[in-house]
Amino acid sequence: AIELGLRIRSTTAGFLTHVRFIKPVSAGTVYVGSVWSNTGALLGQGTLNLAAPAATGWTLIELAQAVAVTAETTYV
Repeated sequence: AIELGLRIRSTTAGFLTHVRFIKPVSAGTVYVGSVWSNTGALLGQGTLNLAAPAATGWTLIELAQAVAVTAETTYV
């Protein structure tokens, strides 16, 4: 498995409910999206299971539970 990420910084307080990414061609049928604190604590996760490999493009993974975010805070 490969895990890729990026650092984001919220400008306002709120909730994250999905992780959005670009799915490559023929990359499989199971995807996991995670939200981590800047210190490495897992804050939330969701799994997307596709019946068959789907076309490339933007894909949403719904988090199992919404993740509360604080303004001016960095997340990974």
